[in-house]
Amino acid sequence: STYNGVLNAVPLLWIGAVLALLAASLLSTRWWRVKPQWHLICLVSLGLLSSLWSDYPRVSVRVGLLMLASYLLISVQVSMYGARAAHESIKASLNLVLIASVLTILLVPSYGISVGLEHEGRWQGVFNHKNSLGVFSAFSFTYFAWRWQGERRVADGLSCLLSAFLAWGSESGS
Repeated sequence: STYNGVLNAVPLLWIGAVLALLAASLLSTRWWRVKPQWHLICLVSLGLLSSLWSDYPRVSVRVGLLMLASYLLISVQVSMYGARAAHESIKASLNLVLIASVLTILLVPSYGISVGLEHEGRWQGVFNHKNSLGVFSAFSFTYFAWRWQGERRVADGLSCLLSAFLAWGSESGS
């Protein structure tokens, strides 16, 4: 049976939240003083341009625009509060999604665990597809492994293990 509950709106709410935070940040600061990082702008632009030859151009443009909005939000945050505060926000956000995914798998398995012939039983957490959880978990693993190398905090090690566990459960090949 397929899930038709409120959690299906999470991806759309995520996009709306990023855009709302970006707008609020830009309105509350002198946004014209944010120094652009041209190498990242070129990378995001290449991602948007790649939608021209994508099999799914609408999806590619949507993901590219979300990446661009996320980049702008992080740039504004770093310029307002500094890199340390930005890393603490990233860490908290990643952990929130990881823990929410585990809770969704355990408490709302009709959404948190994929259904259907092809993906049945694979974990998707708060995401709408198992590969989204896999890609997010791989990114989280990389981020927390990087933090672990520098500071050796137990919390970062546990987050790294949780990321690896969710990537394994998603059985994502992406």
